[in-house]
Amino acid sequence: MKKRIALVLALVLSITLLAGCAGTSNEPAEEQVQETKTSIADPNDMSSLQVCAIFTGPRGDSGTIDMACNALEKLADETGLQIEIIEGDNSGDMAKLEAAVLDVSDDGYDMILSTGTMSDVFRSVAPEYPEITYALFDTTFDFTTYEGENIYCANFLQNEGAYLAGMLAMSMSESDVIGFVGGMENANICDFMWGYVEGAKAVNPAGKVAISFTGDWMDSAKAKEITLTQVGMGADVVFPASGPSQEGAYEGAAEAGIYSIGVDIDREKQYAQSNPDWAAQVLTSELKCVDVAVERAVRLFAAGELQMGQEALGIAKGGVDLCMDGNYKTLVPQEVQDQIAEAKEAITNGELTVGTAIGASADQIAEIKVWAGETK
Repeated sequence: MKKRIALVLALVLSITLLAGCAGTSNEPAEEQVQETKTSIADPNDMSSLQVCAIFTGPRGDSGTIDMACNALEKLADETGLQIEIIEGDNSGDMAKLEAAVLDVSDDGYDMILSTGTMSDVFRSVAPEYPEITYALFDTTFDFTTYEGENIYCANFLQNEGAYLAGMLAMSMSESDVIGFVGGMENANICDFMWGYVEGAKAVNPAGKVAISFTGDWMDSAKAKEITLTQVGMGADVVFPASGPSQEGAYEGAAEAGIYSIGVDIDREKQYAQSNPDWAAQVLTSELKCVDVAVERAVRLFAAGELQMGQEALGIAKGGVDLCMDGNYKTLVPQEVQDQIAEAKEAITNGELTVGTAIGASADQIAEIKVWAGETK
């Protein structure tokens, strides 16, 4: 199979793929609708299957793309799965993007996967190749307007993980003021915000959550400026969900001597060598387990058990979590760890439902912001 690693594609809206900023649809997740027909005899031997991952941007995002690629490479090593990874250059040419997906669709892959920014392209191409399964991760897909039955889509309930992050932040705050630094103000970032505020208010109804958005996924200087402004407002824990700009929040938190909470991957581990002063202030990270979701989907597909349609992956299905080692073990009091474990169990069992910005109106999101700033 010919390689297209690092092939330059012109792709669209790629920045939303990056850490803490995925997804494009405000539609709530739908139920799964149809089962795949693929099935192999030995789940530990996938050498007969061919999977292509095609992305709008390159690897190195420390988020969705890297996690998806790592999952496929792991499966290739463990099962012989035939994989091809195609990286884009974020240049934003829809015509070239669609041509690239059409090209790989002609190559006989069993599955072609990507992230939410490929939704429109997959919607256009997939009906022409009903024998191929197309999989999207970290977004929602409007199946009410799609007539085909060969798209699987997984979204992550980031609000659930953010709820635990909000509990932790407010529990560790000495000022009863914590911060949230968002990127572009879309439904998915507001979903992080919503869960974070609910978790914080569950711990301390009188506590305050300062909320600001960079308006730019890449502007780390702005994220740092916002963080330091929130510190001036009394915030002593900050949680960024702002794409690559989040690095400014970690830098600002370290400079101000306050705690931060990472997003998507274990940021303490990521910065342990390159920026140990940042890592020292990272209490934990909300994990968006794209690698787990990709591996799970491919394994289900190989077994003929992958359901087409929308699937929501929250805490119960291992889609999101909170990192509970490193600084979390050493800096967070056991009593707080126990409270978070109880909340996690309640979410898993369905006893606790976290509110969501996905499908919410602008007025409802505005109400959450007002509630976040209320101190009584």
